[in-house]
Amino acid sequence: MTRGTHLVFIAGAAWASSGCFAGPNQAPVEMPAAPPEPEYLVEEEATPVAPADEQAPADPSPVPGPAIDPTPAPELDVPPEPEPEPVPVDAVTGSPAAAHHELADDLDEWFDYWLEDYRPNLRLSLERMGRYGSMVDAALEERDLPRSLRYLPIAESYYNPRAYSRVGAAGMWQFMPGTARERGLAVSSLVDERRDPEVATEAALDMLAELRERFDSWFLALAAYNGGPNRVARLLRQHHSGPPGDSAFIGIRDRLPRETRHFIPKFLAVAAIAEDPGAYGITDIEFESALEYDEVTVPDPTSLDVVARAAGVSEDDIRVLNPHLPARIVPTHIETVLRVPAGTVSRFERNYAAIPTEERLTIVEHTISAGETLGHIAEAYGVRLSDLMDTNPGLRPRYLQIGQRVVVPRLRRVLSGS
Repeated sequence: MTRGTHLVFIAGAAWASSGCFAGPNQAPVEMPAAPPEPEYLVEEEATPVAPADEQAPADPSPVPGPAIDPTPAPELDVPPEPEPEPVPVDAVTGSPAAAHHELADDLDEWFDYWLEDYRPNLRLSLERMGRYGSMVDAALEERDLPRSLRYLPIAESYYNPRAYSRVGAAGMWQFMPGTARERGLAVSSLVDERRDPEVATEAALDMLAELRERFDSWFLALAAYNGGPNRVARLLRQHHSGPPGDSAFIGIRDRLPRETRHFIPKFLAVAAIAEDPGAYGITDIEFESALEYDEVTVPDPTSLDVVARAAGVSEDDIRVLNPHLPARIVPTHIETVLRVPAGTVSRFERNYAAIPTEERLTIVEHTISAGETLGHIAEAYGVRLSDLMDTNPGLRPRYLQIGQRVVVPRLRRVLSGS
């Protein structure tokens, strides 16, 4: 007997025993007489009946009624309701390797890191995503890459194009100088495209797509992005004999450098939080406005404060749009395309043409990069080393630090593009 038949049998037995109908070999149950009508019911007034001789004779003819069509009504062709489209699983955060028990403890630590120790940085990163997120999303969609990669710049730089690490990585995607040059980015004291959000995003996503193709795994691609593809390839050759895929990352994880070993759980944690910050108590985020700008060509070496004055905006407005110019100068020998706030092109071109060439350069600040000396800086800007020292009293040439700022006096000659 099937389970459904068993349920029907039980229901029928219950109904029979209740007295609604007689069961087999059981006499009918005599029903009690109806109770007397309660006294409080009000009886309706009877309608008077006319005497028999005054009543109208009954009409023997039948009363015609509506014709009944014996043809059954056609069944309505109701289209079935469309099934909801399945939500695509993200290839990175939805990987089975993301739930591997060896990552569990590290994931817990990184959730604590983002939600407790670095909660202000996380909020700041989410706010900055309002400025750059749509640009990153468009680049991801163009390449058909996982949506979760939009949160990678949080793990790398807090979405800060000007971020600079102690080992020399720079920009939103934290390119090292050598890797950036291999990807075709300009890296110098005057132009550093690692800090250009659009150019660096294109280069970073192209690199990630190539690493994914090479290692057949997003986890290995991210590890190679952080720690170098040659190291990952060598460890796979030496210590992994199983199939390719994200599980291979688990197999070599303990042999990776500490930062690379923790990079995956760090990213997984922040991606989960950033996808639904309200679920983690992060609300009322004040997203920065997306960048809106036009482009102009600047033919001569020009300080960004002069560009700002010509466009009728603040220098900060120009610097936000052009973070790839760390020296705050448009160099010469390079026809530089500069971003200016939307709607200011006509004003800029009119005012810029009226500024004498010798007045287009002013005092600027230079941010020291890895390997630079004061002699390099003086030569790049065409000033005497003594003038540079006089402008920066207390500066100790032997103890320069990466990221330290040096004030450069008014330039004496046309800048080179180096």
